[in-house]
Amino acid sequence: MPRQIFTVQHLSRVLPLLDHPLAMQVLTSAVPVKQPAAVSPEAPLLSQVLPVQVQTREQTEGVPLHTMLAALQGQVPAVASLSVRDDSVSVGTSAALSRDEREKVRAFFANQTALAALKTPPDPVIASLTNAATSDQDWLKAFRTYAVKNLIKG
Repeated sequence: MPRQIFTVQHLSRVLPLLDHPLAMQVLTSAVPVKQPAAVSPEAPLLSQVLPVQVQTREQTEGVPLHTMLAALQGQVPAVASLSVRDDSVSVGTSAALSRDEREKVRAFFANQTALAALKTPPDPVIASLTNAATSDQDWLKAFRTYAVKNLIKG
Protein backbone atom coordinates (compact mmCIF):
# COMPACT_ATOMS: atom_id res chain seq x y z
CA MET A 1 0.00 0.00 0.00
CA PRO A 2 1.44 3.40 -0.93
CA ARG A 3 2.25 5.92 1.75
CA GLN A 4 -0.52 8.45 2.50
CA ILE A 5 0.52 12.08 2.29
CA PHE A 6 -1.75 14.27 4.38
CA THR A 7 -2.64 17.73 3.11
CA VAL A 8 -4.26 20.75 4.75
CA GLN A 9 -7.63 19.59 3.40
CA HIS A 10 -7.30 16.27 5.25
CA LEU A 11 -6.37 17.98 8.49
CA SER A 12 -9.10 20.65 8.19
CA ARG A 13 -11.68 17.91 8.79
CA VAL A 14 -9.96 16.89 12.03
CA LEU A 15 -9.34 20.34 13.51
CA PRO A 16 -12.92 20.84 14.84
CA LEU A 17 -12.56 17.57 16.76
CA LEU A 18 -9.53 18.91 18.58
CA ASP A 19 -11.67 21.63 20.18
CA HIS A 20 -13.66 18.98 22.04
CA PRO A 21 -12.77 18.88 25.78
CA LEU A 22 -12.10 15.13 25.78
CA ALA A 23 -9.69 15.48 22.87
CA MET A 24 -7.84 18.25 24.71
CA GLN A 25 -7.66 16.07 27.83
CA VAL A 26 -6.19 13.18 25.82
CA LEU A 27 -3.63 15.43 24.15
CA THR A 28 -2.49 17.03 27.41
CA SER A 29 -2.13 13.68 29.19
CA ALA A 30 -0.19 11.97 26.40
CA VAL A 31 3.24 10.78 27.48
CA PRO A 32 5.99 10.02 24.97
CA VAL A 33 6.98 6.37 24.98
CA LYS A 34 10.62 6.95 24.11
CA GLN A 35 12.70 10.00 24.84
CA PRO A 36 15.22 10.86 22.13
CA ALA A 37 18.86 11.25 23.11
CA ALA A 38 19.96 14.83 23.65
CA VAL A 39 21.84 15.86 20.52
CA SER A 40 23.44 19.25 20.21
CA PRO A 41 21.81 21.23 17.38
CA GLU A 42 25.10 22.86 16.40
CA ALA A 43 26.90 19.50 16.22
CA PRO A 44 26.46 18.04 12.73
CA LEU A 45 25.87 14.35 12.27
CA LEU A 46 28.87 12.38 11.09
CA SER A 47 27.87 9.83 8.50
CA GLN A 48 29.85 7.07 6.85
CA VAL A 49 29.54 3.59 5.40
CA LEU A 50 29.38 0.80 7.96
CA PRO A 51 31.68 -2.14 7.09
CA VAL A 52 29.77 -4.77 9.12
CA GLN A 53 26.16 -5.95 9.36
CA VAL A 54 24.11 -4.58 12.26
CA GLN A 55 22.09 -7.05 14.31
CA THR A 56 18.37 -6.85 13.57
CA ARG A 57 15.40 -9.17 13.92
CA GLU A 58 16.08 -10.51 10.45
CA GLN A 59 19.90 -10.35 10.61
CA THR A 60 20.71 -12.02 13.94
CA GLU A 61 24.37 -12.59 13.08
CA GLY A 62 25.29 -8.89 13.03
CA VAL A 63 26.87 -6.57 15.58
CA PRO A 64 24.43 -5.12 18.16
CA LEU A 65 24.07 -1.36 17.74
CA HIS A 66 24.07 -0.72 21.50
CA THR A 67 27.42 -2.53 21.78
CA MET A 68 28.88 -0.35 19.03
CA LEU A 69 27.58 2.77 20.78
CA ALA A 70 29.07 1.75 24.14
CA ALA A 71 32.45 0.98 22.56
CA LEU A 72 32.48 4.28 20.67
CA GLN A 73 31.45 6.24 23.77
CA GLY A 74 34.44 4.67 25.55
CA GLN A 75 36.70 6.36 22.99
CA VAL A 76 34.68 9.55 22.35
CA PRO A 77 32.41 10.42 25.31
CA ALA A 78 30.59 13.18 23.39
CA VAL A 79 28.89 10.61 21.13
CA ALA A 80 25.20 10.51 22.06
CA SER A 81 23.55 8.28 19.47
CA LEU A 82 24.00 6.04 16.45
CA SER A 83 21.48 5.44 13.72
CA VAL A 84 21.79 3.08 10.79
CA ARG A 85 20.03 3.33 7.49
CA ASP A 86 20.87 0.99 4.64
CA ASP A 87 24.65 0.50 4.99
CA SER A 88 25.47 3.88 6.47
CA VAL A 89 25.79 4.92 10.10
CA SER A 90 25.10 8.42 11.43
CA VAL A 91 26.66 9.58 14.67
CA GLY A 92 24.87 12.12 16.86
CA THR A 93 26.88 14.02 19.45
CA SER A 94 26.01 15.99 22.56
CA ALA A 95 28.65 18.62 21.75
CA ALA A 96 30.71 19.64 18.76
CA LEU A 97 33.60 17.24 18.21
CA SER A 98 37.19 18.32 17.84
CA ARG A 99 39.20 17.24 14.81
CA ASP A 100 40.89 14.49 16.86
CA GLU A 101 37.53 13.16 18.07
CA ARG A 102 36.13 13.12 14.52
CA GLU A 103 39.19 11.16 13.40
CA LYS A 104 38.66 8.68 16.26
CA VAL A 105 35.06 8.17 15.13
CA ARG A 106 36.13 7.63 11.52
CA ALA A 107 38.88 5.24 12.59
CA PHE A 108 36.44 3.34 14.81
CA PHE A 109 34.08 2.64 11.90
CA ALA A 110 36.91 1.98 9.44
CA ASN A 111 38.31 -0.86 11.60
CA GLN A 112 36.26 -3.82 10.38
CA THR A 113 38.04 -6.41 12.55
CA ALA A 114 37.43 -4.43 15.76
CA LEU A 115 33.76 -3.99 14.85
CA ALA A 116 33.38 -7.68 14.02
CA ALA A 117 34.90 -8.52 17.43
CA LEU A 118 31.94 -6.71 19.07
CA LYS A 119 29.55 -9.46 17.92
CA THR A 120 27.98 -11.36 20.76
CA PRO A 121 28.36 -15.12 20.49
CA PRO A 122 25.09 -16.92 19.77
CA ASP A 123 23.37 -18.52 22.73
CA PRO A 124 23.83 -22.30 22.34
CA VAL A 125 20.38 -22.97 23.80
CA ILE A 126 18.65 -20.74 21.23
CA ALA A 127 20.87 -22.15 18.48
CA SER A 128 19.73 -25.69 19.29
CA LEU A 129 16.08 -24.57 19.50
CA THR A 130 16.22 -22.97 16.05
CA ASN A 131 18.26 -25.71 14.38
CA ALA A 132 16.05 -28.04 12.36
CA ALA A 133 18.59 -30.87 12.74
CA THR A 134 18.25 -30.96 16.55
CA SER A 135 16.79 -34.23 17.79
CA ASP A 136 13.53 -34.19 19.74
CA GLN A 137 15.24 -35.21 22.96
CA ASP A 138 17.89 -32.48 22.66
CA TRP A 139 15.25 -29.92 21.67
CA LEU A 140 13.14 -30.70 24.76
CA LYS A 141 16.21 -30.45 26.99
CA ALA A 142 17.13 -27.11 25.43
CA PHE A 143 13.56 -25.84 25.75
CA ARG A 144 13.42 -26.76 29.44
CA THR A 145 16.66 -24.88 30.00
CA TYR A 146 15.35 -21.87 28.09
CA ALA A 147 11.99 -21.95 29.90
CA VAL A 148 13.57 -22.07 33.36
CA LYS A 149 15.91 -19.21 32.49
CA ASN A 150 13.50 -16.94 30.60
CA LEU A 151 9.84 -17.94 30.89
CA ILE A 152 9.13 -19.37 34.33
CA LYS A 153 9.15 -16.70 37.02
CA GLY A 154 9.32 -18.11 40.53
